[in-house]
Amino acid sequence: FSKTLESKVYMMRTGDCGSGNIKIRTNGEPEIRLICHCKSWQKRTGSDYSHNVYFFHEQVEIIGEVKNYTRTAQEDRFLTNYFCPECGMTLYWHMDVLPKITGIAISVFDVDDFDMPEESIWEKFKRPWVEFSLQLKHLHGQSDSVNSFEAYLRHWRWPYER
Repeated sequence: FSKTLESKVYMMRTGDCGSGNIKIRTNGEPEIRLICHCKSWQKRTGSDYSHNVYFFHEQVEIIGEVKNYTRTAQEDRFLTNYFCPECGMTLYWHMDVLPKITGIAISVFDVDDFDMPEESIWEKFKRPWVEFSLQLKHLHGQSDSVNSFEAYLRHWRWPYER
């Protein structure tokens, strides 16, 4: 379903954890869509990469009680994962480098209607057999657009903060 705000239509999406105890709802389109090959996400997912979307906090609603774990990520940055205490599934995370942003694994959502990712980051950790035939910006390390929040705001459009 969708919601009209300031005469624009914004997509509402829902998802949940493996046990169904934690629900997540987003309003609007994500500000960033990317694939991450960093070691942190390889450990989190048990896979070769993670497909993620990033929303402003105001666009995300969490229903249910989560637990969290804060750890050091790439480049000595801090990342807090929020997960279901029953099934252990990570639903979302916050990063110190983007203090107003919530990251969500795309697999959490009930629908798969997101536009394709724009970037493939931390490719210095990419497995040699992983290849994408998509037109992505390929980066050896962190996304240029998220190295600082100020650069992020200049690069990405956000209709509520103009």
